[in-house]
Amino acid sequence: MPDRHAISSLAVGDQVDEIYRLKHLVSRQTPQGKGFLLGELEDASGRIGFVWWQVSESQQRQLQDACYLRVGAKVDRHRDRLQLVLHRAETVAEAAIDPVWFHPAQDLDVAALWQELEERIASLADDHLRALLQAVFADPQRAEAFRHAPAGVTLHHAYTHGLLEHTVAVTRLAEDCCQRYAGLDRSLLVAGAILHDFDKVSELAWTGQLSYTVRGNLVGHLVGGAILVERLAAELPDFPARTRDKLQHLILSHHGELAHGAAREPLLKEAVVLHLIDNLDSRIAGFEQAVAQSTSTDPDWTEPNRMFGRRLYRGE
Repeated sequence: MPDRHAISSLAVGDQVDEIYRLKHLVSRQTPQGKGFLLGELEDASGRIGFVWWQVSESQQRQLQDACYLRVGAKVDRHRDRLQLVLHRAETVAEAAIDPVWFHPAQDLDVAALWQELEERIASLADDHLRALLQAVFADPQRAEAFRHAPAGVTLHHAYTHGLLEHTVAVTRLAEDCCQRYAGLDRSLLVAGAILHDFDKVSELAWTGQLSYTVRGNLVGHLVGGAILVERLAAELPDFPARTRDKLQHLILSHHGELAHGAAREPLLKEAVVLHLIDNLDSRIAGFEQAVAQSTSTDPDWTEPNRMFGRRLYRGE
């Protein structure tokens, strides 16, 4: 983000006059009863907390429904991490925003990733699973959404094309496991790898701020993906019910545990493998993101990370 005070470039003592997206906002009072604001701002490079002392009630009301803010602030240190101390903030209309400022992008060869995905589908030995996956991507609107969608809102692959990148990575790990461990149904595991997060195209919204849709909050991508398989399998001639059930099970169980959002715990060998390789890719990506976007002032450690529940080592 040229000519901008990107959050990842801020240092203690910097004077900032910049536009950021408001991620979180809470009102507080000092022991003397004076109001102040705490919150979090973000851009494509990361997030940073802020405090605004001596803010009036009218200023607080103005910010309650804000999405983008131009802030005047100084960069300070608070509990081993950077913080903005605001002295001014005003709302900014979305029409004045360049989406590039707020949508993280990666240097990805999207065409090569897409070709690899199509080749994986074409290589499936199971005619029924191959036909189902081809039907999934035969819908141009559905395929285009999958090509552009992020894989998450904050924790991993939270950028344009992130879902495609994550999916291809998981299919590669699936292929590796099939080479290493005997007895795995390659067609089932690869199909599950391709479809495990597919319904994030319905769960997430990414044309503006990355967020969850109403359907995403009410249904979620695990159940949504299983519903898609149910519908498309019913449209294909003689699709085996047991194959359909197994594929749905992989989608419904790939979070591993009920406490982590799984609708079912893994009961098939392929389901166990899919959960582990999905977790592996998302955790590695989450670690790299946490290190890259850290605003900690400690040169060796990030701030406490939500995905891992601890600080992460980023030193040499």
